[in-house]
Amino acid sequence: MSFYVLLPFYAALTAVIARGRDPRSWMRIELTLLALLGAASLILGGPPFDLREHDWFIYSALGHMYWFALGLAIAVISVVYWQEGPPRLLRAAAARPEICWAGAAAIYLLTVFAFYPAPFIIAPFIDDVTYLELNLIQGAAAVLLFIPAVFGNPNRGLPARFLGHPLLMWIGLISYGLLLWNTTFAAALGFPGADEGYGTVLLGGVLLAVPLATLSYYFVERPLMKLKYRPLREVLRDRSRRRMDPAPGAGRPG
Repeated sequence: MSFYVLLPFYAALTAVIARGRDPRSWMRIELTLLALLGAASLILGGPPFDLREHDWFIYSALGHMYWFALGLAIAVISVVYWQEGPPRLLRAAAARPEICWAGAAAIYLLTVFAFYPAPFIIAPFIDDVTYLELNLIQGAAAVLLFIPAVFGNPNRGLPARFLGHPLLMWIGLISYGLLLWNTTFAAALGFPGADEGYGTVLLGGVLLAVPLATLSYYFVERPLMKLKYRPLREVLRDRSRRRMDPAPGAGRPG
């Protein structure tokens, strides 16, 4: 939640940075800023500060800034190169989605079996080296997952067919609630020491998080999103008018 509170301020800051600059100059500055923010998040969570041991850190935007920085960096690059196409290396990787996704799956399986008892980057029982290794390795897997989707042809090929599936598109709708609820249940089932094992944490998280994420989207997120295109002044004015106007039928003779 704190990330979405901070996002407008970050957007305002980058707008100031971009003013009067050509797109590539702006991209270099913003990527440098994101790299610094991501590195700061890892350093604060790992040695020598070890703030990941505190709930306020691991559940805040600061504790996940490394991941947000990766996503924002991909978005920045895609915006700059959307007309002329991405650089040759990204274009070659996007043209081979099966290789990118196989690499991401291999990294994920590596973390599942190599980092026993469970590959949780927010787990309090992992040491500093494991914390940094998991972040960097899983971050690389996330980038490999998104390269074909972001830099490939959106209308043709495997990414378009796979990501355009109705089930995956629906999961994308509820993904924010899924992130929040799954993290909560994974922590409850697995910590301390991943007591229930990886399989139980995964299955329990899915069975519990998906229904709640669905309810969160349809009864909280979607109604709130209807307000995003209306100025706050207009919303408040409409509410005030409804309070002042008599109810339908009030004052009419019986």
